[in-house]
Formats: sequence, structure tokens, C-alpha cells
Amino acid sequence: MNQVASGYPPYFDCNHDTDLALQIIEEGRRPGINENITPQAIIDLIKRCWSENPKDRPTAIQLLRELGNYKNDKDHEIWKQIEKIEKNKNFDISPQEASLKYETSKQAFYTSKRYDLSAMASNTTNKRLSLPPESKSWNIPTDFD
Repeated sequence: MNQVASGYPPYFDCNHDTDLALQIIEEGRRPGINENITPQAIIDLIKRCWSENPKDRPTAIQLLRELGNYKNDKDHEIWKQIEKIEKNKNFDISPQEASLKYETSKQAFYTSKRYDLSAMASNTTNKRLSLPPESKSWNIPTDFD
């Protein structure tokens, strides 16, 4: 949703490496949200999707329903937010002007990538992720050969 709202892929301006993975896992780093052009209702929904606790994240069905409510309920607050954004911005621009120009980091990968977990483990702090009590613990091997 954030990529659709902003026009930018997540973490386009930084290397996709173990440092980024650790920042996401340990520090809760998330892509930036352009609050000037994104309605608050969508920002709130994006942040719920990014919740550290999986139980707090909406399911696909819940997302479908919520987005459907936005679309079908013309009195929903989101329409007032969109109207306010449109009034504050000049949207009368040509498609050529509207196209985004950005450069991705040469180390940005938007496909699955295998990381050396032993290297990641040696760089981690002693901070432990808190998991819900019903979650299972798994030992992930570092030697995949």
C-alpha cells in the first residue's frame, strides 16, 4: 500500500543487506510514508500491517473489507482526507511531470535473497525479539550446504 501511495519501492535508497535486515528486525525500521499525499486512514492501515506483533496485523480479508468500506462509503472520513490533500496540492500536472524520478541503490534487491545467518548472528546485539507465548521456537541451521 505504501508503494502505491508514495510511488517508491520500499527501501529504494539503501542497500538491501544484513544491516537493513537487522534494522527492520531489531529496531522496527519501516519505509517512510509521505504524509503530505497519503490520507491518514491509509497511513493508519499501513502501520497496522507493519505491526511487530502478527496478531495485530489485519488479515487479507480484513484489508479487503476495510478498503471496500473506504471505496463504498462516500461519507467515510478518508474522502474528507483525500479532498483536503487535493486542495493543498496542485494535481493539474502532465503525465510526464507526474512520473517519479528516483535512483535505487545498487545494492537494492526486490527478489528473494539468501543471507548468511551466521554473519547476521555475529552482528546482533543481545536484544531478543519478544514472541507471543503460543509461538514456537525453531532452530535455523546456518550451514545450508
